[in-house]
Amino acid sequence: MHHLKYIKMGVLDLNQLEILWQLQDHDLNLKSLETNLEDLSKKDSIKVLKAKLKSLEDKLDRRNKSIVENEKALKKCDKELQGLSYELGEIDKQLYNGNITDLKQLSYLDSESNRLKKLINEQEVKALSLMEKIDNTQNEINSDKIKCEKINKQFDDIAKEHEYLMGELKLKIDKEIEIINSISSNIDKDILEKYLKLKKTKNVPIAKVVKDECSGCHMIISFNILQRLNKNECIVQCENCGRILYLEVPEE
Repeated sequence: MHHLKYIKMGVLDLNQLEILWQLQDHDLNLKSLETNLEDLSKKDSIKVLKAKLKSLEDKLDRRNKSIVENEKALKKCDKELQGLSYELGEIDKQLYNGNITDLKQLSYLDSESNRLKKLINEQEVKALSLMEKIDNTQNEINSDKIKCEKINKQFDDIAKEHEYLMGELKLKIDKEIEIINSISSNIDKDILEKYLKLKKTKNVPIAKVVKDECSGCHMIISFNILQRLNKNECIVQCENCGRILYLEVPEE
């Protein structure tokens, strides 16, 4: 076990330990705020929304291209239908005008009429399929546009909230630094140096004495140290963990 550590101060001003305890509270609060700021700066909700928006925009682009391609195919189909319909009309004229009496010729024209009707039917089915694809794709585009608008609004809202929270945290951090500097100026130089030295190796350099235990390492504090704490003659450190011990004075 380590020897008792202390900084001899004659009769210690109890207020120094109280102020030191406050300093630690604000140091811990500052660290928490800085961690929150770092976490907030790494927050990926904005990145997730950006990725969703990019994915939707790419999908919209593909669907718009699909509509253009299908509209071109539909125009080609309509043109072919017009040509086939014209050919059918000409053949029907020959079939039904009574000028052709040759059976082979009539049979050939009838066969051509049936072939053209079949082709026209196929083209009409193809045209209907293309129109249906165009309509469905347009509906999907309209739906995606609504999703894009919604995500854009979410993005704007989150970006504004993110900016606001970052600003609030920075203000709180500046305030804590101001308080810490003010408190530090009221602490004895030797005591402050001891605290700052311990702070380099321990997140919590001051430990409260709770039920005769060091709250930092939970080791039982010897009667000798408790006496020194009660006398307020020195800054006392835990024999086990080296933290500055703080014995809260009960209110009268």
